[in-house]
Amino acid sequence: MFFKQLFSSKKKIIYLLVAVSFLIYSFSLSNAFVWDDEEQVVNNPAIHSLNNISQHFFASTFHTGGAGGSSGVYYKPLMSTSFTILYAVGGGKPFIFHLFQLAMHIANVVMVFLLFSKIFKKNELAALLALVFAIHPFNVESVVYISALQDVQFLFFGLLSLMFFIYRHRLKKVNPILLSSILILAAMLSKETGALFLLIYPLFLLIFYPNYFKKNWQNLFFYLFGVLAFYLFLRLALAQVAVSAQGLSAISRASKKVILLTTPKIIIFYLGTFFWPRHLLIAQHWLVESVSWSSFYLALLIIVFFISLIMFLLIYFYRKKKITQLKQVLFFSISFFIGMSLHLHIIPLDMTVADRWFYLPMIFLLGLLGVLFSIVNFANWQQFFRKIFAIIILLVFLLLSCRAVLRIRNWKDGLSLFLHDVQHVKNSFDLENNAGTELVRAGRNEEAMIYFARSIELLPDWWINWNNLGVMQQERGDSEEARRSYQQAITNGNYHLAYENLASLLLVYYELEEAHQFLLEAVRVLPYNHQLRLFLAIAEYESGNQIESLKQANYAYQLSPSAEAVNLVKLIKNKEELPDFRR
Repeated sequence: MFFKQLFSSKKKIIYLLVAVSFLIYSFSLSNAFVWDDEEQVVNNPAIHSLNNISQHFFASTFHTGGAGGSSGVYYKPLMSTSFTILYAVGGGKPFIFHLFQLAMHIANVVMVFLLFSKIFKKNELAALLALVFAIHPFNVESVVYISALQDVQFLFFGLLSLMFFIYRHRLKKVNPILLSSILILAAMLSKETGALFLLIYPLFLLIFYPNYFKKNWQNLFFYLFGVLAFYLFLRLALAQVAVSAQGLSAISRASKKVILLTTPKIIIFYLGTFFWPRHLLIAQHWLVESVSWSSFYLALLIIVFFISLIMFLLIYFYRKKKITQLKQVLFFSISFFIGMSLHLHIIPLDMTVADRWFYLPMIFLLGLLGVLFSIVNFANWQQFFRKIFAIIILLVFLLLSCRAVLRIRNWKDGLSLFLHDVQHVKNSFDLENNAGTELVRAGRNEEAMIYFARSIELLPDWWINWNNLGVMQQERGDSEEARRSYQQAITNGNYHLAYENLASLLLVYYELEEAHQFLLEAVRVLPYNHQLRLFLAIAEYESGNQIESLKQANYAYQLSPSAEAVNLVKLIKNKEELPDFRR
């Protein structure tokens, strides 16, 4: 009786979904910036001013350190735009970012419910499936990791494109296909994965609205092709961001044979973690490099069973002439594999698997489970067994909620996240480095050195790990070792912090002329780096070039009007002695 009353109307269900989602994820609202948040938000001047919004459509997402614009292999201008607005509203505090991301997740949960209620025609079933999506710990990374805003945002626009079509009769004088196409473009501009809705949207119309599809298929594909062409124009012609991989991860460097061997285990990772979310970890770089029972054949066998189950359902519903269920299985199974496709390394990505990459496919996997539940006639069950089943469902929701909260607490700050995950993830060059960075911030330098050394051992041609090792060596007083580490970081990737650290090291411990020459080269590579301009102003002043020194100090102030720049300009103008930077 309680559940019947609770699920008696869509409005009550939506209130329940909103309340439960907010309750679970409210634990994330006090979390700090973590991982890539520093380069995409905290230290990224491109998102610190509303005046830069138009520039987001001409660049990638990461802070370049002064090279100009933003860098990276990804094109997500709407994510950067959201960051910019949130930074202006919240003053750069993480709370407003977390709140916005949670709000978008809640909106996605509601739309998942509306989608399922439309397909299954059963509010109770749709509510249960949406509730799983709302609280499943697999989605924690998508909701609490600020740099994963792209995932909740692209799904928001993609689902909204379906909602506008489903409820098109409520829209007057609006072309639903045109409006949905614009929303799919917004999904693509939030994250490249949004392009999957170019396939999912027409599939949805073809299966559930065949008459409408037949009458409007030409307009549909005209608009969708236009969306794709416009996106490619923005990305390739204007922003000049190519479709490629970073080339750092093990999977991006692996041969096609190794990628094929790894693919079954990747699929099983997602399916297995959905049903048993015990280990939720970041920065996984494992590979399957040889055939074995546990890593290849077993995974392949499970996949064959999964596909066979889908084929059995299709054949069963076709023979029984249950067209409604047949359509449901077709849509959810095809969409599931579409959702998985971009994360099977057709284009190699920057890690083997990631929790946030299952945010879209989970919906269609839940849909398949919904089909199985929909064919069970619970009304014929004895009341005792119905109560047992209800208790099991409640227990599952309770366990999922507890696991989600525990994972949210892992994400409270970088130290908690990295030190937890590094215990379970092997051979992760970036996780080892990140753990070291957080240990330095906690004053545990000796421990940090171990992690930096391990990161370099795993990936010696990265740059961030070499720079961090150099910082530790410099603090120890090993200036020559630090110099070599900074130089290696520059050689590997023109890393801006390595330029800044090496410039500071040269000014303090080496000849002024050597530091001066290095800084002239550094500002050629990173012309908009205010710290390097400040160092160059100091070098020019100490060399007796007051006019050039003042010019560089003023330019540094224009790039970043810091107190340090103001003070340096004042000292140079008054021809005063600079602080002893060689101490």
